[in-house]
Amino acid sequence: MYLAKILPDENYTILTSGINIALELVKRLKTSVVTLGGTVNRHTLSCSGPNALMALDSINIDLAFMASSGFSLDSGFTVSNIYECELKKKIIKRAKKVIMLMDKSKINKDLAFTFANLEDVDIWVCNELPPEDIRQEALQNNLTII
Repeated sequence: MYLAKILPDENYTILTSGINIALELVKRLKTSVVTLGGTVNRHTLSCSGPNALMALDSINIDLAFMASSGFSLDSGFTVSNIYECELKKKIIKRAKKVIMLMDKSKINKDLAFTFANLEDVDIWVCNELPPEDIRQEALQNNLTII
């Protein structure tokens, strides 16, 4: 949502599973917004499930901005919902470049389902640098931390 609020009004298409994000983005005149169907998660206001997965089959993704609910070196990037996990996996698989947006408070927090590891992500945007052991692993996996 923070990214959606600061994006300029340009001619590009944004695909989102987040209802709240789509509502923010449609305020712009030039930006085209596409939403995925599926089951709505009342906690995250995002859509996921089989319908959302099928919708991705024909979509090419240049740049995927992802969010994670947790990360650890043991479990990778994690979420608490299996449908959300499967959706994120498929988005990463179809994306040319993946940018993870995750603040430091979620580091060393494991949730039930892993959707990505460090090698699956190109750039990690964080409010503070992660601990040294994570930075070293990121470096070994050609992951840039900003």
